[in-house]
Amino acid sequence: MLTARGRTLGLCCASILLTGLVAQANAGTALEPSEQRQAAVSEPLPADPSVVQGRLGNGLRFAIAPLERREGRRDTVSFVLQINAGSAFEQDDQIGAAKLASDIAARGGFSSDPEAFRRAADSFDDASRGGLRAYATFDTTRFVLTVPLDADETLSSADLGRIAETLAELIEFPGGELDEAELDRSRRDLLAQQSGWSGPSQRITARALPALFGDSVFAERVPIYGREDLLATTPQAVSDFARAWYTPRSATLVVAGPIDPKVVQRAIEVAFGTIEAGGAQDGPDLSIGTPTPEVLVETDPAVASDIVQLMLIAPPPPPLVDETSLRERLAERVVVEAINRRLQDLSRRDETAALQAGAFSQPNAGGYRMSMVNVVGEAGGWAKLTRE
Repeated sequence: MLTARGRTLGLCCASILLTGLVAQANAGTALEPSEQRQAAVSEPLPADPSVVQGRLGNGLRFAIAPLERREGRRDTVSFVLQINAGSAFEQDDQIGAAKLASDIAARGGFSSDPEAFRRAADSFDDASRGGLRAYATFDTTRFVLTVPLDADETLSSADLGRIAETLAELIEFPGGELDEAELDRSRRDLLAQQSGWSGPSQRITARALPALFGDSVFAERVPIYGREDLLATTPQAVSDFARAWYTPRSATLVVAGPIDPKVVQRAIEVAFGTIEAGGAQDGPDLSIGTPTPEVLVETDPAVASDIVQLMLIAPPPPPLVDETSLRERLAERVVVEAINRRLQDLSRRDETAALQAGAFSQPNAGGYRMSMVNVVGEAGGWAKLTRE
């Protein structure tokens, strides 16, 4: 596997491409005076007036997006509670705690009555989706509850109140320590999941990341856990991590679906408003370190084909605040899509011996932006493809 990082050079090339594309886009709409056009593109993007946003006194942020019902069709109401903390926020003796804490919390392990918590969550969530779901990443943890609605069905204020109370238990601890049996259960589940997706590509990536990201916290905390980490993490470490970061100050609740925003807001205020804010803490430095163009060649005995990855690592793009930033983001996506189509065309040629080829870009993948070109094919396929 070959992984290349050239942030400085890559950004220069991308800047040239983006500048050209934006210039072409502006040229196509050059019917207005340049001064008027410049003023227009720098105006803030309008907010959706239907989305209700707010913040409780304890720091919890919330956003409520009411959607129109689709007549005669099933709809859903989605609840997403995001904690602004992931594996990068772990202490050295807490490796794996972010993933373990999310898994335990989703099953009610931090609740005063875990069985009642599970019954409540399962009674609302779509069983086909596996109940309340937890996703711990490098810098965030998300809890997702999806409530299906039959045609013309709505959630009552009582239902919304019970759902909000259930989600509030995720950031309201009853005291005491985590049960060792609960921790062992999560360890077994996560290790089983890990054995299902681990392979040569993951092993190579784990070796390449420290070289790519230097001494940054990203290199230390991705992948976010390993077998030895999970076995070594103690109940105290998991509890300490959750108490430190599962707080209203670190949380945002998003609710979307055919709902009455006033009723939802009231349910949020009642369920979450009395929770203590928790101590304010500074998170880690999520920067990716000093960039240096680098080429790595990594091999694995289990790899029988060519796997080539070209990676561009860069800071995340600025937020979409006006039409200029929107056009720049669109131009970047156009460039990536053009590369992707070209690679796919080449990979379909018999003489390239490439089975798969593509490109993608993640605008913000945990404090950084990653663009990647990936080619998987028969041995020698990369050399043939590069000749094209």
